Order: sequence, then C-alpha cells, then structure tokens
Amino acid sequence: MVLSECQQTEAECMFLLFDHGVLTKHEIQIYMDEYLHHVDLEMYVYISWMLNRWVFLRKHRLHLPTRTTGTKRIHLANLIDSNRP
Repeated sequence: MVLSECQQTEAECMFLLFDHGVLTKHEIQIYMDEYLHHVDLEMYVYISWMLNRWVFLRKHRLHLPTRTTGTKRIHLANLIDSNRP
C-alpha cells in the first residue's frame, strides 16, 4: 500500500513537531510505539525514516522529502520475461 496525500501530510507535520522539539522524547515514544505502530504501520515507517535518516539529508531545517507525482509500478514478471534469451 501507499500513503495517501493526507497521510503524507500528517506524517510530515508530526516529523516537524518532533524535529523542532515541540513534543518531548517521551511523548514521541508514546505516539510512535504505543499508538502509530499498531494503527498505521506505513506512516510509522515513513516517520521513522524521516527521523532516522532525513535529518542528515535535508538542505535546511524546514526541508521535507520531495513528493513524487504519479505512481510508477514495476512488474517483476515483465522484467524477468524481457531478460530471457
């Protein structure tokens, strides 16, 4: 599954709250581990990625990952068949 536009926006807002110190580490842990991990695993993974990796990749403090427009799907069966002699 893929996060909806609304879920991405919510995750990015939560990341900014965490990253700017609006919430304490204890509040973040409660939200992430005791709530979000069980309610929406994909959003949990996205926020975790931003917290653990994006802070090292961003250009400035308010910079967020670029959203892609449109979805590209790769069908592995097609790739496998196209590589056969």
